[in-house]
Amino acid sequence: MRIPSYIGEVTCTSVDPGTLPPHILAMRVLPSDMNEMWALEIDVESRRGGAGH
Repeated sequence: MRIPSYIGEVTCTSVDPGTLPPHILAMRVLPSDMNEMWALEIDVESRRGGAGH
C-alpha cells in the first residue's frame, strides 16, 4: 500500500459519535507487508443528530 510522503503517523485519541452512532459503510483489511502487518480501512459516515427542517 502506498502512502504519500507528506502523511505521517495518524493517531486517534478520542471519538465523539454525537447522539447517533456512526454508520460504517465499508471495512477492508489489507496485507501491508510480508512481516504479517495488516492495514485496516474503514469508511464511516457520521450524522450528528441535530434538528433539521
